[in-house]
Amino acid sequence: MDKPALKRAPNPAVGSVPPYPDYIAPCLASDIGRPPTGNKWAHEIKLDGFRTQLHLRHGAVTIYSRGGHDWTERYRLVANQAARLTAEHLVIDGEMVVLRNDGTSDFWALQKAPRPGISDRVTYFAFDLLYQNGEDFRGRPFLERKELLRRVLDTSLDRIRYVEHFEMDGPTVWAHAHKINVEGIVSKVINSPYRSIRGTDWIKTPCQYRDTLLVAGLAFDGADFSGLYLARRKNGALLYAGEVKDGITDETAAGLRALLEPFITSKLPFSTAPKLNAKWVEPIVEVRILHRGGLNSERVRRPVFESIVD
Repeated sequence: MDKPALKRAPNPAVGSVPPYPDYIAPCLASDIGRPPTGNKWAHEIKLDGFRTQLHLRHGAVTIYSRGGHDWTERYRLVANQAARLTAEHLVIDGEMVVLRNDGTSDFWALQKAPRPGISDRVTYFAFDLLYQNGEDFRGRPFLERKELLRRVLDTSLDRIRYVEHFEMDGPTVWAHAHKINVEGIVSKVINSPYRSIRGTDWIKTPCQYRDTLLVAGLAFDGADFSGLYLARRKNGALLYAGEVKDGITDETAAGLRALLEPFITSKLPFSTAPKLNAKWVEPIVEVRILHRGGLNSERVRRPVFESIVD
């Protein structure tokens, strides 16, 4: 559980230099529904993890969550490596991620950290440098901050990695992101300063994936039907794949209940599943789901119901 939130440092005007800032409110990306075009943008692969801010001060490391909570102990192995960076003081913005064997990020595995076998798989992906040795870099252009970050990182540290960027057309990078099964891209104006707001200097464009999954249960909010519990088969086993609510109209819900009620069973379809308010059904009916997070994810993220598979 998070410790009480730390007091946030004020966001100073460009040029002012507090020597050792506390947590800095992050620069957040807006979603305009499409990747931007033009040569004023650079693009990064969007990682499916937890936004995290890393502070190094005279060899002591503090890792903050996006909300400003001290998560250093949660990511102790990353903190230990960060202490080896050769700088008196750093503030780095990045993402804490658990990688699959194919190199894509696994959000659900990250949520389980720091359980044994999970915390030692966490990697910190650094994408912005805000401070170094008392200098405030937030007013400098994005690409300049990226180059300064590249120089300060130690490539021998396997738990701290630099996030590469691509200076090409946004739709091209977005199309590539779909091919490699990642969450999406983040596009950033190359000469923009770092602002602690949600603005349009940074644009996120999620990828959308269409999946066919089995219905394993009817979900309820109290006594009211609220959606479907989903499953996928992997290596002969039936795995819990999440819940879908969006896209199910009242008319669709009535049709789904009529279709599924004859298959209601008292047997749990999975070997393990979260504690849920459900009526389980035999996993016979397939549905099409649109979601984010790639086709390799065990569970769907932000799913939208499309249709029943005939």
